[in-house]
Amino acid sequence: MTAAAPRRTRLDQRMIVDALLELARTEPGVRPTFKRLGEALGVDATAMYRHFRNKDELTRAALDRLAEMAVTHALAAEGSWRERLEAYLARAAELSLEYPSVAIEGAVVDPVGPGDVSADELILGLLSEAGLGGDALIRAYAAVSGFAVSQNAALAHEVLRNGAAASDGSTPGSVRSDQWIFLGTRSFVSIERPCSRSTASRCTARESPRSSIRLSALCDFPASKLERSVGVAQSRAEVCRVSAESAENDAGVDATVELLREMIREACVNEGTETSGQEIRNVRVLQRFLADVPVEMHVLEAAPGRASLIARVRGTDPTAPALGLLGHIDVVPVDPDGWTRNPFGGDLIDDEVWGRGAVDMLYLTAAFATVLREVALAPEKPRGDLVLLAVADEEAGGDYGLKWLLQQYPDIVEVSEVLTESGGMRMGSHVAIGVAEKGSAGRLLTVQGKPGHASIPYGARSAVFAVGEILQQLSQAVPAAELGELWDAFVTARIDDADLAERLRDPVRLDTAIAHLGGIAGYAYAVSRVTISPTVLRAGSAHNVIPGSGSVQLDIRTLPGTSDDDVDDLLRAVLGPLADETQITHLRGWDATASSTETPLFAALERAVEAVAGAPVVPIMAAGGSDARFFREIGVPAYGFGLLGPAWSYERYREGVHGHNERIDLTSISLSLAALRRIVAERIGAAA
Repeated sequence: MTAAAPRRTRLDQRMIVDALLELARTEPGVRPTFKRLGEALGVDATAMYRHFRNKDELTRAALDRLAEMAVTHALAAEGSWRERLEAYLARAAELSLEYPSVAIEGAVVDPVGPGDVSADELILGLLSEAGLGGDALIRAYAAVSGFAVSQNAALAHEVLRNGAAASDGSTPGSVRSDQWIFLGTRSFVSIERPCSRSTASRCTARESPRSSIRLSALCDFPASKLERSVGVAQSRAEVCRVSAESAENDAGVDATVELLREMIREACVNEGTETSGQEIRNVRVLQRFLADVPVEMHVLEAAPGRASLIARVRGTDPTAPALGLLGHIDVVPVDPDGWTRNPFGGDLIDDEVWGRGAVDMLYLTAAFATVLREVALAPEKPRGDLVLLAVADEEAGGDYGLKWLLQQYPDIVEVSEVLTESGGMRMGSHVAIGVAEKGSAGRLLTVQGKPGHASIPYGARSAVFAVGEILQQLSQAVPAAELGELWDAFVTARIDDADLAERLRDPVRLDTAIAHLGGIAGYAYAVSRVTISPTVLRAGSAHNVIPGSGSVQLDIRTLPGTSDDDVDDLLRAVLGPLADETQITHLRGWDATASSTETPLFAALERAVEAVAGAPVVPIMAAGGSDARFFREIGVPAYGFGLLGPAWSYERYREGVHGHNERIDLTSISLSLAALRRIVAERIGAAA
């Protein structure tokens, strides 16, 4: 009798994290890859991608596990709030030395999960127990978190560099409690920064008299990563602050949220027809919002009800920039059956505003209007103009919106730089800012057959079969990758697996690598080449007539530099022998557009995001289109702006745009508003 083979345990996320931590403990000098994890677990490396979309996601889960372990230790400790806090920090330091290749990533990757939440609750709870509250509590939280992240990553760095638990050979036991300054037990003041120079390697090694751990690693670890870790903590403190206090106390946030809810309720649904949209309703909402504000307002209608609002605050310096805040006020249709709430109710539930257009892009339009109002009411006038461009018809191409406005009223909509939608989502530890978008080159492919009565098909030649042959050719076509200047920045920001990143940078190996990207694969495929999507088929009009002609409508999205001739040549190559029998007709289209990242406005964007979120930006290309192209076409730089919360990956953003149950959280509104205020102040604020 043959013995049965042992039953294989089903792979899950916890097993993968366990394997990662074991490798980090036993092989501290090696950064585990999915391939190495697969070997350790006895599975193919591709199995990892069924549970984690990329290495960042796995690292976050592992960091969350370490946080959970440190919290468990602290909760079991006894003593004062200070002793329990030190127990948490000491255990976190020990875990960093035990699992260095995971802990070092804490400087650039934010953990996400229940362990991280528990750590936040523990720190905030202990500091509250010490008597702190309000802004003092938030500052203390930011300092403790920033110190912990910096310390843990630096200690891990020392292990990876020297292969020892500590540079003096000692066993980790306590952490530098003198890193923070207390006045008595009730007043937390600040954290001592580990290095104040531009490069940390210039610092002198120091050792705390109360610690057996030498912290020279803090001075050898790259300064940029230390500063990043402190920024992360400050960003998370800001998230706590806006969630817990600003949404209640910040009049600007309140005003933005209420304005957003009102605009959602107007249901300005754009179905692509001249009479749909009726954006005049949202124009009236904005007029009421700005009624008592000293701004110049113009209401301009391209067709009955298809209205746009242009509101301008005049600056004092004609040589200063004129900053345009471009927001559309129309929304796409909904399928009510797919929603769990009224898509036009504007409900505020659990700190989220629900409704069609909440993400795309009424929250930003509302934030734009709020900042315009604040600037108009400020005691000092701005140096430059600030212009709200609340436009119709973006969702259907702009014929009744910005395109028409630029043709008919160029003086009224004149600006020198623009902020608009398609930015703010998270790409790894970076915040994405849209600097380019693909073009459109719609085509209609028409083929002929021989009609006849459907009851006698012999001798007829149905155009349906010809259309099918075209579809077969299109389904097998994979346009060649063309990696532009933004591609490397995307890979650097989003992909931390070195082997996968190398393959993604190689046009020959790119397509096999994309399959391992999980939820971001669709975006990566789209921005790396011209794409061809059949969208509308037509053939025949009666069930008993063999059609004599048929057509396929194609949505083709192009890269910068792609011409109409390039598109037609590509189609002929794809169609092969069918090309001679196929008529190619040009439909509506436009060129891909881009704005330079070497402009004062982009620099202001970088500084604002870094200040508010503690994160660098990554310039990206949008796969779809927006009204930004109209300004770029006339030489005005335009950028996709926003600052969404830490959980807003690009994938989540794409799901929210035009999807069921669209909603935006108050934290994202608050962060976007905070960053926008900084940009506006820098670009057109009152003279010093």
